[in-house]
Amino acid sequence: MDQKPKTESKFYPELESLRGLAALLVMLYHLPAWIPGYESLPVISHGYLMVDLFFVLSGFVIALHYHDRIRNSAQFFYFMKLRWIRLYPVHFVFLVLFLLLECAKWVAHRHGMGGAEFQAFSQNGWTGLVQHFFLVQGLGIFPGGAGTFNGPSWSISTEFYTYALFAAAGLMMNRRPAAFVLALLALGAILFNGAWGGWIGQYEEFLRCIYGFFVGVLAFEFRQLGAKIAAHQLVRWLVPLLILALLASPVRVDTGVAIIVPLSGLMIWCLLQSHSRALNLPPVKWLGVVSYSLYMSHDLVIWIVTQATHFIFKSLVGIQALVAYALTIGLALLVAKLTFEILERPSLLAVKRRKTGYPRF
Repeated sequence: MDQKPKTESKFYPELESLRGLAALLVMLYHLPAWIPGYESLPVISHGYLMVDLFFVLSGFVIALHYHDRIRNSAQFFYFMKLRWIRLYPVHFVFLVLFLLLECAKWVAHRHGMGGAEFQAFSQNGWTGLVQHFFLVQGLGIFPGGAGTFNGPSWSISTEFYTYALFAAAGLMMNRRPAAFVLALLALGAILFNGAWGGWIGQYEEFLRCIYGFFVGVLAFEFRQLGAKIAAHQLVRWLVPLLILALLASPVRVDTGVAIIVPLSGLMIWCLLQSHSRALNLPPVKWLGVVSYSLYMSHDLVIWIVTQATHFIFKSLVGIQALVAYALTIGLALLVAKLTFEILERPSLLAVKRRKTGYPRF
């Protein structure tokens, strides 16, 4: 059987733009509090929730392109190969850069330079390096991987193996019902455990990804069923406003993941029923194009700028802090553009050469 059945190519630029804005908010969430109270700003303190929006978006886009294309083992492995090509090159390059950074710390420390932050291979140890190399650092199966080296890459780890669950569902049941089963199981597990307590604590990140991803799959399924509630003008405005209200809430929402994920699924549903001018503005669309590169590169940029500002200014006050923020954001966007052109675009083209209707996610 042909392992590359043809399907209609569909691309929604609004969804990619949405992912770009989410990547920007994640970067802002990771910026140091150079200005007192920065981390207390609601839109900053809730920025971690944008990772869950990533998961929902990925679930929808992957289901859109692959819901009927994984029917045998050859197609299963072909799908996983494409996902590997899409994700791993950027991840690997930044892992190498972080490893070189640890080596530079070791050399600096040997020459009496730097303080505790220059203690090489203390936080970023060899156990974490091996886990990052095999992309298992976010699964919770092995200790000492999460939060090491390129910290944000934990979500790439969980997402890759969630792709495998999605593909396995299609392989075992040959059609969409498996997606419903996994989605309901994931949703039940997350809601039952509430604040990530009990026995699933160590698997928090992986289950969080499964939950968001399959809610995105469910959003696709409802779209396939032709449900029309999202076409109502009130719903199109209400759901994004609810998400903005959550992000603007002055109180940290401990159950934010359980709230933002279904709302994100509804928001995707709404966007597909209408045209968003704001999400089609050229700068926003460009941000969507480089969103994966921005997400994977910003942690390194933040570390470098932080060390440089400490060396130059010792402490940041007033206008110096504002300049540091502007410099970090500008440099992160520049590095994201270069990363996309040098690393990510070749990966996308490699995927495109192998199939029709490839998703950028």
